[in-house]
Amino acid sequence: MLHESLRQTLGEHLKQKGSLVTNQKLRFDFTLNRPLNSDEVLKIEKIVNNSIRKNLKVTTSLMNTKKAIEFGAIALFGEKYPEKVRVVKIFDQSSEKNDIFSCELCGGTHVSYTGEIGSFKIMNESSVASGVRRIEAITGQEVDNFIDTKINLISKLNNFLKTNDENILKKIKNLHEENSNFKKSNSSNIKSSFNENFLKKINGVNIYCQSITSNPKELKNYSDQIKKKINSGIIAIFCSDERKLSFVISITKDLTKKYNSLEIVKNISSLVGGKGGGGREDLAQGGGTEINKINDAINYVYKLVN
Repeated sequence: MLHESLRQTLGEHLKQKGSLVTNQKLRFDFTLNRPLNSDEVLKIEKIVNNSIRKNLKVTTSLMNTKKAIEFGAIALFGEKYPEKVRVVKIFDQSSEKNDIFSCELCGGTHVSYTGEIGSFKIMNESSVASGVRRIEAITGQEVDNFIDTKINLISKLNNFLKTNDENILKKIKNLHEENSNFKKSNSSNIKSSFNENFLKKINGVNIYCQSITSNPKELKNYSDQIKKKINSGIIAIFCSDERKLSFVISITKDLTKKYNSLEIVKNISSLVGGKGGGGREDLAQGGGTEINKINDAINYVYKLVN
């Protein structure tokens, strides 16, 4: 039924390239040089589930291979068949002529009526080779289990977000928008939070060391802003949460012959319970688990220049 639904949706040129059926799921490979879109997936599911609900009659018979193919049975391209083959037909009794919904050469396990399948749900569609796509799907009790899991998840989300099924998507969109606005606002605050109290000059070298409340991803952005303010110097920016300390060391180009950001990061990382770090001579980033050692890390930078 999946094969026929694909042919009805995408065209009769589509060919089967392989399949697998287990108690838990089924897999079907077919020729197509692009991904299925969501509308196509829904249409394929609808055709299969409508065929299940119609409770179509399924018959099997042994036929001469050549006659079966002449009759219209679909064969797997490139497959070698014996002289006699098993032909599976699915009849649509709702039509006036009792039309055949599907007719294929197949040796697999089959039901007597499609209603025995219960229901059908596509779980995944992916590429397995050039020009070959794969559908993974579930049926029957597995679909019921899937639906129960989703209903339970939605119920938990409703309780957590204090909303209901009708408004949950709107609630999530609002939260996403609030989060985006917060990130923009936080980034703007960082750019304007340069404080001369954190700037020291030791042996003629500007050193700017500061611990900020921010997303670690903003550290580089902030260090760039400070670098523009002081023109020449070493910048050390730290931030932490309950579990981890993150930091950036940035050095202006005129000082990179004497100081190396990556070397400083490696030394600070070992000081705060981290391992190594990454970057280059003028900009490097590291982290550690000993968040209470920020002051030790800052003092290390001062002593390095002193």
